[in-house]
Amino acid sequence: MSDPRWVSVSDPRWVSVSEEKRNELLEKHRGVNVGYAWWDFLYEDFVTGLAEIGIDVDTKQRHGYAIYFSGFWSQGDGACFEGSVSDWSKLLTAMNEERFIGPATEIGWMFRCSTSGRYSHSGTMAFEGEIYAPENPFDKDQDLLQHEAWKIGKPTDEDIDGLYERLKTKFVELADQLYTDLEAEYDYLTDDEQVIDYILEYAAEELIEEEEDEETA
Repeated sequence: MSDPRWVSVSDPRWVSVSEEKRNELLEKHRGVNVGYAWWDFLYEDFVTGLAEIGIDVDTKQRHGYAIYFSGFWSQGDGACFEGSVSDWSKLLTAMNEERFIGPATEIGWMFRCSTSGRYSHSGTMAFEGEIYAPENPFDKDQDLLQHEAWKIGKPTDEDIDGLYERLKTKFVELADQLYTDLEAEYDYLTDDEQVIDYILEYAAEELIEEEEDEETA
């Protein structure tokens, strides 16, 4: 029975060598596609995607974006980032929280996340914000009717607290999705077929040496 790992690999240079040699070459060149900053384009896509929903990712002096990850085999692995809300209208629309756009833009809310510690996962992200309900301009004792009428449709302190928690959840979900994308890309780049493609393109002489060894045996 043929090994299913090689079903999609039909190049005669590859199938002609022994399984032992194939495994040896795969392990030797396994990291060839991840020996550089392979995550750069994912970072760029991440930053662009967040900008589209009103979140700016911080930049680090001389070191690119404030995005960090580790992976992909330990319990503490993950991804995190530092950034802040730059466009409340975009973000609240993306979150289906349009009723908060008025106070957010009128008052000038602030919400951001930072990271700390030696681990890089969404659980290391800390949040701070200045998010509060608009102040009622009418005095309750002097003009109760207007005071109560103004409150209709306005977010309460409880509403704001709930939104704050949902913002934290949103930022964590974004970091977790980035980690999922990074892991998928890493798995793709280190997949057998990708490594075989590299060997056939750049290290085919190692296959030729195997053929010569067999001929002279």
